[in-house]
Amino acid sequence: MVFSWIFAPVSREDWESVTEERVWRSFIEAVASCVANSPSATEALNRLETPPTFEEKLQFAALHFTGGLPSSTQAIESLYVPSEDTGAFEYCGKSARYMRDLIRSLGSEVPQAFSDCPDHLSLELEISAHLLRHDAQSAREFISNRFAWLDSYAQRLSSIEADASFYAAAVGVLGAVLDAWCE
Repeated sequence: MVFSWIFAPVSREDWESVTEERVWRSFIEAVASCVANSPSATEALNRLETPPTFEEKLQFAALHFTGGLPSSTQAIESLYVPSEDTGAFEYCGKSARYMRDLIRSLGSEVPQAFSDCPDHLSLELEISAHLLRHDAQSAREFISNRFAWLDSYAQRLSSIEADASFYAAAVGVLGAVLDAWCE
């Protein structure tokens, strides 16, 4: 849940509850135990020690998690995986269609906030968590097939002029956690 909330629009109350010192410390410790064998993730984890305030999260999101802006860094798989047909990066591409179908097959609907981007990182993480609770093998397959784009996303975050180090570190650590789950 915490990783998905880093990249998703959440309420002040939700963000402040998850970043409350005791809760955040527990999250950091749990993640640290997962990535203990990954020096780069352990280093990136240090950057996650202090999460942004709700206001900082909103400000960053307004500038970088909004489509159409030159500095946009939306966490949407279709924007980082080229189309097999055209080689272009297509909003609502194949991965978006796959996620929409998968979510429906699980008896749910894509939340309104993500209706135009069902392949948003937050939804992919929520589906991963759901699968982990119900079918570990399906979760491993899903995770190993869905998150190859995170390296490109981390590079994009690192390339913008704004300080995106918290978000780039979160993607790096998340990648290591996902790798650990699949081992």
